[in-house]
Amino acid sequence: MLKHNYIKIAVFIIIVVVIYYLIKHINVEERFTELPAGTPEIQIESFRLIETDAGSKKWEVSAELAKVFNARQKTLLYRIKGLLYGNSGKVTFSADTGVLDMTNRNINLSGGVTLTTEDGTRLESFSLVWVDADKKLFSTSSTRITRKNMTATSGYFEADMDVERITLSKGVNIRINPTGRKRKKR
Repeated sequence: MLKHNYIKIAVFIIIVVVIYYLIKHINVEERFTELPAGTPEIQIESFRLIETDAGSKKWEVSAELAKVFNARQKTLLYRIKGLLYGNSGKVTFSADTGVLDMTNRNINLSGGVTLTTEDGTRLESFSLVWVDADKKLFSTSSTRITRKNMTATSGYFEADMDVERITLSKGVNIRINPTGRKRKKR
């Protein structure tokens, strides 16, 4: 009986390790199936793109490497950093990879996504999408938001450009630590 339980635990651990390996090592081109197979028309090292409107910056994104697929108007980005310029200040973001859609200016970020506002609000997620037409950010993966003395986690996140109006759903957990009091260790 005890041996049977060890076998179940070992099988479970093997499955978890295999899933983790597949998620971490799957080629980024395979994650974004909308990209054409084959070689990109252009590859750019130290890529930087700035979007402006009437002379004012709306957003900027830089990447260590960009692969441009002109036929599909998509650019695959690696090791990304960027800024969104909102009414309440700048929002910085970073991610391992992303796809920039040049037809609608949307960007789909994945892998180690972080976003930080000037007031210190921080978001961490596996994926995050910027929808330029709506000026909204959203994520359907597990998301953690830390703001002053509050931490929230959820399976769905949506926010405006300034990350002032936030919608959370799917397994929401909010933890508030009153200022001036230290949490007790358990």
